[in-house]
Amino acid sequence: MLTITKILDGTPSHVKHSRQKGQSLLEMALVTPLLFIMVIGIVEIGWFANNYLTLLEVTRIGARTGTVLVDALSPLAWDDAASLHREVLLHMGVVEYEGIPNGDPVPDPAPARDNRYTMGEI
Repeated sequence: MLTITKILDGTPSHVKHSRQKGQSLLEMALVTPLLFIMVIGIVEIGWFANNYLTLLEVTRIGARTGTVLVDALSPLAWDDAASLHREVLLHMGVVEYEGIPNGDPVPDPAPARDNRYTMGEI
């Protein structure tokens, strides 16, 4: 006996219904991982774009702030030790002054305007 659903979905009368279920299950098993990977890829692209835009805005704000500040507020006048994180100060590895070879003693007190390179672990 033909039902209206078999006529409307285009299933031939001689095809068993269980084979149709198996075909749908196989199609879903093949397509679902691809859709899942595409959704994860879209989320990753959004995450990377958000990080990029955040870093772009932070660098703009830093550049504007650095150019506007003068005198004692200028980043060039800040004390280097006050701008370092506490963890870096505790795990200080090497402080090397430009122009002094590695291993030579640093004159005490060191000139305030010398370039310093600091290596540490956080």
